[in-house]
Amino acid sequence: MRTTTILIALTMLTTGLTGCTGDPDGGGNDEFDAETLQGMIESGLEDFMNNTTVEITTNYYTNETSTTTNNINGSSSGSGSILYTMAGTAPSNDTQIYPVWESGVALLYRNDVFSHPIDLDGAHICVSIGSELESLTVGYFTMIGDSFTSVPVADNAEATSKLIDGSCDAIVGWWDVLIQKESQIDGEGSIEEGVTTLTIIGGTGFSGYDYLDLTIQQEEGFATAMLGIHFEISAVGVCVSNCTAEDEDIVLVFTDHAWVGADGTDPYYWDDWTHSTTSTECENNLTITSGRDITNLLYPGLACEHTIRAEFSVSIGNTILHNSHLQEDYEFTWSDWTYVLHWETTPVIVH
Repeated sequence: MRTTTILIALTMLTTGLTGCTGDPDGGGNDEFDAETLQGMIESGLEDFMNNTTVEITTNYYTNETSTTTNNINGSSSGSGSILYTMAGTAPSNDTQIYPVWESGVALLYRNDVFSHPIDLDGAHICVSIGSELESLTVGYFTMIGDSFTSVPVADNAEATSKLIDGSCDAIVGWWDVLIQKESQIDGEGSIEEGVTTLTIIGGTGFSGYDYLDLTIQQEEGFATAMLGIHFEISAVGVCVSNCTAEDEDIVLVFTDHAWVGADGTDPYYWDDWTHSTTSTECENNLTITSGRDITNLLYPGLACEHTIRAEFSVSIGNTILHNSHLQEDYEFTWSDWTYVLHWETTPVIVH
């Protein structure tokens, strides 16, 4: 095509000079010599090539239709890839960081009442009415789909007495307290077949979970690729009762950082355990969850909304809550989120 264009230009240039004679600056009719003509052609050709736009047409054919895409000067339909960054802070979702108990909640039950496997449905349990332990026991039985009858007691001594005389089938309390009472009752032989301690609610410290959703809009005709993420949130524990000067705030920072090429070798390097997932909703009701591989967001070329979710779970145990009163006297809440998203969009041709 380029050779043909040049020949056409030369033809037009020489045709315009046919019949002209003489020095062009002298006004006469003398004929051009070959050297003068060649110089005029070369100078005109340079101007022609510098100011001429060449149009290229690419044709795509299918069995039924054909699509023609016109690219001017060889460029695509977009202006090249574009980099974006989204950064800021956002409030947590106020999900609860709830206490779980160092020794767990347990039942001390009579072996002559319950057989194995243990079935607690319908049990008569000695418990202080309106206490936290009664509330926790109600929650446990509701969860397993069973029921029990509360036998009111004023304190542990009365509960132990009623368990021994058979007024109740079991007593509820903290595991470390009841395991000692089990040893005492069995040692005394006050209940012939003995008693057993069963933990019904276990765990230590505090537990919780929070998440953050961020969205990226993908315009039609573009593909989106994640290049980097950084998420951060803290679980903050504050002493609310029985506090001393030594009871400082407890701050646990949870962070996730992943960046393309971060290790200098793999061009698409991400942390082994990225606490992030993606989901995509596009036109034509296309939806997908991409899981933890968030390097490339799917459905390039379509109008879509990509949602990136960061999530962290907190488990605060005895290594942090080293004082016995911390579970009862501290409250934990989530801080605000801090985030950075970095991504790239690239134009694509949609057929």
